[in-house]
Amino acid sequence: MDGGNLAATEHALFVAAHEKCYCLDPETGETIRIFEIPESPDGSPHRWGYVSCTDNILYGSSATPLIRDYFTLREILIQNGKWRDADEIPPQYRDEYENLTSNYPVPDDKLWTYFKRSGVLWRLMADFPDWEIYKSSKGALSENMMVSNMIFAIDTETGELLWKHHGKRIAHITITSGDGTIFFAESAVSKEQKKRAFQTRQELIRKGIYEKSEEGVAA
Repeated sequence: MDGGNLAATEHALFVAAHEKCYCLDPETGETIRIFEIPESPDGSPHRWGYVSCTDNILYGSSATPLIRDYFTLREILIQNGKWRDADEIPPQYRDEYENLTSNYPVPDDKLWTYFKRSGVLWRLMADFPDWEIYKSSKGALSENMMVSNMIFAIDTETGELLWKHHGKRIAHITITSGDGTIFFAESAVSKEQKKRAFQTRQELIRKGIYEKSEEGVAA
């Protein structure tokens, strides 16, 4: 999954949306500052993926834009509070249109409740992994995983970019921080790094810090 687009501190609420992160006053909702993603090496558009804030440092990641926005389906099917005419609906949405207009002749609050309950709006935003399929012939890393190619840190007081790390397929759900260190898993790991990590793990096992298991056999 994506990992969420909200982060909060005692003095601010951070909302990541598209290529920007909005810093809001938690009491008034007023926008205090807007932070933008560092430019990608090739200049291609990106969106804000991961977001968190600790000790006035805003952490983020740069991800490929989603296929669609959250309200795309509603905008395709409804205009000015009324259903669009059937001939205006793209072929790939006709079945959904016929089903919805049959069950909800008027696109009112009942339809909005259905949208929220069913998840139909966000399911169209990306090619998400299949639900409740926990075993895959491709393993845990698949093309459906929500990933970024860069992690960065920004000073929330000045807006200064403190650092950035260019990686490869950094999974959003693996990014976390603690004790002044940020951790994540990515695909751009060299054989030397794998070897060094395996040796470190073996040393931790010998010291009784890490419990040995059948997983993580060195390649």
